[in-house]
Amino acid sequence: MEAAMSSGVKTRRFTFSPEKIALLKQTCSSKFLQHLSPSGFISSNDIVTAILGITVDMAQDPSKTRRMNDENARLTLTVDLRSRVQPPLPGTFVGNMNYPAYCEIRHLVQDQRPEPLQEDNKEEEADLLALSQLALQLRGKLSSMNESLAYSVSATVADLEDWSKIESKPGNVIVTTWRHLDSYTLDFGDCLGKIVDFDAGLSLIPRACIIMPAREKAPREEGEGKEKAETETETETVPWEVNITMKLEDMDVLVGDPLLARILA
Repeated sequence: MEAAMSSGVKTRRFTFSPEKIALLKQTCSSKFLQHLSPSGFISSNDIVTAILGITVDMAQDPSKTRRMNDENARLTLTVDLRSRVQPPLPGTFVGNMNYPAYCEIRHLVQDQRPEPLQEDNKEEEADLLALSQLALQLRGKLSSMNESLAYSVSATVADLEDWSKIESKPGNVIVTTWRHLDSYTLDFGDCLGKIVDFDAGLSLIPRACIIMPAREKAPREEGEGKEKAETETETETVPWEVNITMKLEDMDVLVGDPLLARILA
């Protein structure tokens, strides 16, 4: 915590357009998914999380695309296992059933970029391919978070004699999503009324991203929280709000990232 405070960090809230996210998801699915995984599926949540992973990691090291890919960064996604056991545990369950899912963030170097590409759109095409790959990797990780994993992890922890040995190793970028929380439906009566705004408070962890609760009820997609299969005709209409914490100098780089700009409201 002291290191984070001394280095100077800043938390900024970004608002993403659901229409732009849906369009980007459609583009990635039609251009690359049929080659990467013909039967694959990616959600809006996968797209947003993958963009956060790529752009936040690039902001702290913009040279990644210009060197060989021998040090892939890691994206940590916090997954709630409550709904993944049978019968599902209630959302008000007192206890911690969050589990980290790790994915590698691969930045494509020149030799790895897809061919043929439109000559004037090589950078954009490479970005979309990297985005599709990470989104698909995230979908696979989320799909593997099942009841067997939940009970296996629980049993492992129970068998440990010294719980101080339990250690979590966060990745280079950390993403937590609260979008499914019904925070804005809370009503505290005539005196206080309904929730007007919701914030996560002060964050001192650089490269930490929190997808904030939706201000309106949004259709649910498969991912963290309650699951819902997305159909071709469903389109979210509720904006995505994300708190991102970065070192001061990295925040300036992030704001100018063209991939992030594609979904800004």
